[in-house]
Amino acid sequence: MTEGRYPELGPAAPDATRWATFNEEKVVLCLVRTLTSAIGGLAAMKLFAGDERVSVVYALSPGSAFSKGARDLLRGAGAYVIKNSKALRKAEVDLVVTASEKIDFSIFPETVTFVAPHGLGFHKLVPDAEKKKARRLSGLVKDKHLRDCVVRQVVTHSNQLEQLRKVTEHIEGKTELCGDLSFEIIRDSAHRRRAYRDEFGLKRGQKLVVVTSTWGSRSLLRQARELIGRLLNRLPREEYRIALVLHPNVWARKGEGAVMTDLERELAGGALLVRPEQGWHAGIVAADLVIGDHGSVSLYAAMNGTPFLLAAAGDEVVPGTSMAALVEGAPRLRSGDDVLARCRAAMLGEGQLDAQTLLDRTIEQPEGAAARMRELFYGALGLSLPAAPLPRYAAPLPLLCQKPVEASEVRTMLHAQSTVIVKSCASVYFEDRDATEDGWERHLSVPAKGSSLHHRRDASVIIDGEPCPPGEVSERLDELRQHNGNCRIVVVREGPECVAEVLGGKRYRIQAEGEVEPVQQAAVLYALLVGGLPLTGHFAVRLGEAQHKVTITAL
Repeated sequence: MTEGRYPELGPAAPDATRWATFNEEKVVLCLVRTLTSAIGGLAAMKLFAGDERVSVVYALSPGSAFSKGARDLLRGAGAYVIKNSKALRKAEVDLVVTASEKIDFSIFPETVTFVAPHGLGFHKLVPDAEKKKARRLSGLVKDKHLRDCVVRQVVTHSNQLEQLRKVTEHIEGKTELCGDLSFEIIRDSAHRRRAYRDEFGLKRGQKLVVVTSTWGSRSLLRQARELIGRLLNRLPREEYRIALVLHPNVWARKGEGAVMTDLERELAGGALLVRPEQGWHAGIVAADLVIGDHGSVSLYAAMNGTPFLLAAAGDEVVPGTSMAALVEGAPRLRSGDDVLARCRAAMLGEGQLDAQTLLDRTIEQPEGAAARMRELFYGALGLSLPAAPLPRYAAPLPLLCQKPVEASEVRTMLHAQSTVIVKSCASVYFEDRDATEDGWERHLSVPAKGSSLHHRRDASVIIDGEPCPPGEVSERLDELRQHNGNCRIVVVREGPECVAEVLGGKRYRIQAEGEVEPVQQAAVLYALLVGGLPLTGHFAVRLGEAQHKVTITAL
């Protein structure tokens, strides 16, 4: 077979029809500049799925500080990527689509180019890479490209056109009103809430708190990172799980490994980190509460009616926008607040903005966004719409990064000498070895196979959570005691039960009905021990709203 003159261009080569198998009539180029625009571009290109008449190719536009991860994402999606930027100028394409306003539109000045939003409206001022100390309106194409190229900015509300007219006269006739693909996916995914919550590891009665941060110096991650530790340290795991959603620019600027390293303390405390390419939509649907800043995820959550608390905001928010309304009116979570009380109040609706009011001023036509965008694309291509209806899909299950919990700060309270209330939190900010506060006994519990030596040194309970064959229980307890001689209680698992040895050598079997984790089983024994009560008998353990029977027998 004779190769084409521009084999690296694939379906966009001038002689591509010679080598085609499918009935390829038109070529769409998706231009990507950042990880964010790669995620958005892949989502938009799904509108051509199943139509063999349309070939989609991708290319990366250079020059962004946030490009890392974009090529890998496209490669992972099986996309055809044109790698040679010089050859790209020889490509023959019928439509260009991008989710970045910073690409070089002059490569295809006469080809219709749709600029899809990668957030909600034009609500943020960002540093201008071409003008030192200057800022520009994020999302808006440069005047010279609006003037000289066939560019169309996709907007979600007619008030955005009025906003852009005040910034540039060249926007006239250059916008297309459409809905928002992401919000439509969120709304279409409500029926999968249980599946998402299962994927986040929620048990019956647990609530999901999603903490979201945009990028930059005014973000939650920069201004109020300690809040994540406070949430982990004050919200009992029996009742709450914490998930983190970070702007893709955070990942792209440092790389996945560095992000994981930077957040090691929070991940070791039990936080779930949602990957940027898949999961934030599901997070909003699954959440009982979202805590965030002036990033778009916060606005999506508030418009969806998910309870929201604002923990940080910056002066880059554009006045008069929907984001400004959110920042000005949303209930705040400040550094000195009782985080547990504030979260509970927010979930009960205290101070919440009206979701419909926010939606009405942000997305003019929330229903049918994908259908309208597809009509725009096919109209520009000069093709009739496919005979098959547009497929609609719910958001996929989230992709999560997580680590084993390194240590738990466990609080116990005895009630009527037979019921033990247990609240276990992360030990992100654990201070004292043992303490009593407001009637709660507090101790540190760590896994035997954990690598955190500083936690092990302060632990009152050490647990080998790996199931142990009956014949090896005594040997494992001896080994734990040998290496942790001053620890009050050492524990091994034997099937669903636990066998514990208290300091001094006495051993006990702990049997629990229902879902009671080893940390919680051991906490019952610890509470009885420090309370000076008999360590054997029948007890109840209260975990959030649930209560289970626990039996402790001497061995």
